[in-house]
Amino acid sequence: MIDADLFSKRLRKIILRDYKTIGDFAEKFAEFASTNLEGENRKIHKQTVYRWASETQHTIPHPTQRKLISDFLEISQDYLFPPPAIGLDANYYIGYLEGLLLTGKQQENVRNKIVEDEAGEKYWLTLRSYKEKHIVRDIEKTWGDGASRKSLSQVLEELSQDDLHKEYFVDLVLLLAHYMGGNIKLYDLRIELSKKAAISAKELSDAPLDRSDYFKSASYLLNIDALAWMYMKTNRISEAIDLLETMVGDKYLESKPNIKALRDIFLARAYMLDKRKDRIEEVKMKLGEVNPYSNKITNDLVRIRYMLVLGDLCRKENSPKEASLAYEIGIKLQEALNIDTMASGLGYRLGHAYVDIAKASDDFKHEVWLSNAQNRFEQIISNDTSANSDTQTIDEYHAIFGLARIAELRREYSTAQNYATEVQEKLKALRNIPGAPLNLEIEVEEFLSR
Repeated sequence: MIDADLFSKRLRKIILRDYKTIGDFAEKFAEFASTNLEGENRKIHKQTVYRWASETQHTIPHPTQRKLISDFLEISQDYLFPPPAIGLDANYYIGYLEGLLLTGKQQENVRNKIVEDEAGEKYWLTLRSYKEKHIVRDIEKTWGDGASRKSLSQVLEELSQDDLHKEYFVDLVLLLAHYMGGNIKLYDLRIELSKKAAISAKELSDAPLDRSDYFKSASYLLNIDALAWMYMKTNRISEAIDLLETMVGDKYLESKPNIKALRDIFLARAYMLDKRKDRIEEVKMKLGEVNPYSNKITNDLVRIRYMLVLGDLCRKENSPKEASLAYEIGIKLQEALNIDTMASGLGYRLGHAYVDIAKASDDFKHEVWLSNAQNRFEQIISNDTSANSDTQTIDEYHAIFGLARIAELRREYSTAQNYATEVQEKLKALRNIPGAPLNLEIEVEEFLSR
């Protein structure tokens, strides 16, 4: 893996100091590879450095060098030296994103908490990366029409319709799924591309390729997390259930405990969102099949999802103290991963669980719980560190509604009405966007009608 101290800004500075251009460095790197295959003594992921360093594509190694270079980089010539046009753009962006998203001291710490195979590590590391503002801003600069070269979104669109570069397409969707999931305007695009990429990954896993295991794992990740999770976020619950149920009894997942646990957690969540009373027992059964503390589960992000769904189930079952405990555990796990808990979905959930506890208690602790909830909600509303404004906005709306609930319990009815009306007006702007928080809108309307 890339040594954080050598990559990105520092490595770029070294290159520009010692060589005239990035393209010149790519040429020197090619020469180095062709004469000294054993000379690599830094902790640098060689494929990424090659892709990133040759970003201008002004220097493409001579055919006589290509076998030596591909042997050195341990990756096929077809993958390393694609045909011109879209292949070169895709190759550049994969290197750019791997360097941006998968490196750094923080990521080295995270790797110890999300031990995964190659596809899983790539996919989950990006989730934490997209919590950082400077990374999101960098992606935004390359995403649209203002990009200095063919934009990321254009390359993705072209790849989605191109059968010759499926490997690139799968890699890019793995790297960008969480970016699209953090922007409510890109929810539909994430669904469309994740569905296509999952199919491509399955086809590649069935082909006689060296990376067939990588693509098989990628196909399940894309179906379960990138697609089924987004179905649930966009209120397409039946589609999530249908997709996840196709994987029940899948023998491959017995060798992938993290992915298997994720499937069961999400299926429990989908059953819960289905709002059929007869499904609650199925929810409990599915969650009961997951042991989040098992040594087999090596990914704390899977544990966080378990705690979120368990907390939601406890709230639904009118067990707010148990819900708050699950949310608190999830938040501690997020903090260890340096994830902003104020815009992660767990923060406002914990606040509402505190309100539920206060509502059920008549003793002196009533106001203590309300104060704890108020502090939580106010932190979310005042939070300006979130990398993604859309995610932060939705969490903020839940927090404002939480303040309305607190005001009502304190018998400050006009204040409660004002907070709830404020949320109602804000939600109107999201009404026609897939992924708008419809359940919150219903709750607010019921609150105001009381």
